[in-house]
Amino acid sequence: YTITGLTKHTSYTVYLVATNGTLTSPLANGSATTASTVAGTPAKPVLTAGVKKITVKWAAPADNGGRTITAYRIQRSTNGTTWTTLTSAGSAATRTYVATGLTTGTKYYFRVAAINSVGVGAFSAANSVKAG
Repeated sequence: YTITGLTKHTSYTVYLVATNGTLTSPLANGSATTASTVAGTPAKPVLTAGVKKITVKWAAPADNGGRTITAYRIQRSTNGTTWTTLTSAGSAATRTYVATGLTTGTKYYFRVAAINSVGVGAFSAANSVKAG
């Protein structure tokens, strides 16, 4: 029998009895803890261009994987295919990053992934804007 709809990283106790219509077995129990996973994918970041800088803002993923999101990984690209990791720091409440020292008129792409104690989740869809 499969039990569905359980919450990640939560302990459950299951009680089981068997019956044949006449006799019922003694009560048996077991316990298990559901597995945690990496966090879900953050929303596509919103980018705001400034003079030689771009502010990156994003929403937290709907699913934290059953663990607290401890940081975010931000990546940048100038072609949308080759990525450079800028940072893997911050806190769950920090969902803003400012990239500075950029070249005016160059198009930059950014994407974000959430990090929990299990690991790094999938990256968001990328967004792009030209630096001012």
